[in-house]
Amino acid sequence: NSTMLGYYAGYLATGGNNTLLGYRAGDNITTGTDNIILGYNISTPAVGTSSYLSIGNLIFASGGFGTGTTVGAGNVGIGTTNPLQKLHVEGQCVTGDTLLSIVKSKEFSMINDQFSNNDSISNDKNLEYKRIDQVKSGDQVLSLDEKTGKLVPARIKGLLDMGVKPIFKITTEDGREIRTTGNHPYLTKEGWTKVASLEEGERIAVAKDDLSSGS
Repeated sequence: NSTMLGYYAGYLATGGNNTLLGYRAGDNITTGTDNIILGYNISTPAVGTSSYLSIGNLIFASGGFGTGTTVGAGNVGIGTTNPLQKLHVEGQCVTGDTLLSIVKSKEFSMINDQFSNNDSISNDKNLEYKRIDQVKSGDQVLSLDEKTGKLVPARIKGLLDMGVKPIFKITTEDGREIRTTGNHPYLTKEGWTKVASLEEGERIAVAKDDLSSGS
């Protein structure tokens, strides 16, 4: 009562109710049951894993699937094999009370959803500071242009609540603070570094107090 399609898909499986699609999909499963494995050369965490979903080793689920019209009781994860809630997206986050510099002025020429580097923010009156959990898709936020080293307006395309996660607090020598997830990168002299890998005393790039200067 399993479905297997693909070269060596589930060739060691003795457990039932597995759906294994793709080259060597779930090729390490033996006694595991009720798994859904889709993609090229995708395996389960262990030979006896059960009630587990993996789509391309990117989207995962665990905790049980539904049958018939019954809704499954498991959790779904994107970018994590251990989802801790109904939808657990592993991403680079800051806390909801983090302030973003939002451009109020509409007088910018837009090219491919960004703004021309020739445009400038004439003064701080063109900026307002919003909590990140209050910004909206389409708002224009100051963003680093790595080619020029300047802060330029860029349009926010979408927002996603990432749920509850462990956080780190960064405090700079001039007293600025930000709270963020451990995998959020910050720009250092050596390049972008995840906050969990930063060390006390290491230098990170920050904007000037006067954001109207654009740097």
